[in-house]
Amino acid sequence: MGLTRVRRNFEFNIPGAKVGRVEVLWQGQWGTVCDQGFTKDDTKVVCRSLGLRNGWMVPFYSIDREIVTGPVWLEKPSCQGDETWLGECPGASWGTSSCHHTRIVSIFCYDQGVKVRLAGGEQPETGRVEVRLGGQWGTICDDFFDHLDAQVSLRSQEEAY
Repeated sequence: MGLTRVRRNFEFNIPGAKVGRVEVLWQGQWGTVCDQGFTKDDTKVVCRSLGLRNGWMVPFYSIDREIVTGPVWLEKPSCQGDETWLGECPGASWGTSSCHHTRIVSIFCYDQGVKVRLAGGEQPETGRVEVRLGGQWGTICDDFFDHLDAQVSLRSQEEAY
């Protein structure tokens, strides 16, 4: 089994969460993973390899504040979701990525429960979206928030993460 780590160089204060850039060790050198084609199943595998078995797992574009150098080892691992690490995924092709460092994937893994609600609206299906993480309710940024995000938020109120 190979090694995976999440490197974080920004402030994120949710106890128990794993958040940051995905890095994998191959041929003795740490490298990154491309975000192109990176799926929720790929994220599940990374989170599991970091010791988080269940919960809320989200891939997102990297928000690094540093210049990233070194190899981009993987692109489109195409995991089924039950592998123990990215190297077992059927699409894992090491060292062949043409991905640029501006397209590396970051993840958010959290297995302590996430709740979503609408607050402050006049009717149950209206209001601002709030998320409960780490025991605290907070709002989410509305930049680029669209009707698809709204649908997911409404469905999330009914689902247990």
